Amino acid sequence: AMGILGVWWRLVCTPTVHGARGATGAWPLCTHCTRSKAARFSSAPSRAIDSSVNRILVIRGRAIGDFILPLPAIKLLRGAYPAARLEILGYQHIIALAERRFYADAVLSIEYAALASFFARNASLPEGLREYFAGFDLIVSYLFDPDGTFVANLKRCGSARLITGPAKVGLRMHATLELAQPLQELDLLLRDSAPRIFPNEQD
Repeated sequence: AMGILGVWWRLVCTPTVHGARGATGAWPLCTHCTRSKAARFSSAPSRAIDSSVNRILVIRGRAIGDFILPLPAIKLLRGAYPAARLEILGYQHIIALAERRFYADAVLSIEYAALASFFARNASLPEGLREYFAGFDLIVSYLFDPDGTFVANLKRCGSARLITGPAKVGLRMHATLELAQPLQELDLLLRDSAPRIFPNEQD
């Protein structure tokens, strides 16, 4: 875990993420530096909590930097649905950054062999995975899916609500804001756009 956190330190614990120097000339400290509690950064929901959302799945592939960018959006979901169980589907060595570290209650590797059928049109989907995806009240996918095959197969599972976000970000706005924009379908607006990692005691 320390190797992963070392990579995160270079990516996130930098002036480019935390902004300009303060009046004292010092760079603002990140969460890792201050060891603040994760709850301090929970985003307050912009509307009444929907108690029907009990399980949430966020899907995000790509490299470590690409995984860190949607963390503010995931934090926004955490704040909006504090009682919900949230899971993340992605590359195991990267999503370990979030597993039981505020963001994810559990994770699943996208390299799980049985998932390959979800990337094939009209494929026979494993019953276990059909039941797994159907068990979520909300799925937010940032997966690269140019022909919509993966999303179409998710819909075949009968998931209650599916929101798709961009796999790649453009230049028209800050990446964290663009990745949080699809959550406006849930009346959620991002106010804190700084990505943060919350190490656990083992780290």
